[in-house]
Amino acid sequence: MLGGTFSGLKPFELSILVKGKDGELLLAEPGKPTLELYLREGRIFCARVGKDPLSWAELVTRCATFFRAREVAFLFLKGVRPVHCSLILDRDAERLVQEAAELSPPS
Repeated sequence: MLGGTFSGLKPFELSILVKGKDGELLLAEPGKPTLELYLREGRIFCARVGKDPLSWAELVTRCATFFRAREVAFLFLKGVRPVHCSLILDRDAERLVQEAAELSPPS
């Protein structure tokens, strides 16, 4: 288990959290619902907020908001598998970081 907070999440920090990982990554801004990412060997297997699955476009948009947030909490749980994913993404995690960074230019 690895957890902490970032004062403004940077793309390279998210990249470190997802690269080659296998497990569950939780990301949250204060007062907002938690994003759950399930990773397999550095690929996004599925993502959801609560019980609601996210499409790839929704996930990219949500991650872009983390790059603009003042504070982002994270928790990585190694080896955790989703109980049920109704929308399988199976996309490269590095691609997520890249696309989200493009939506959220530096201020």
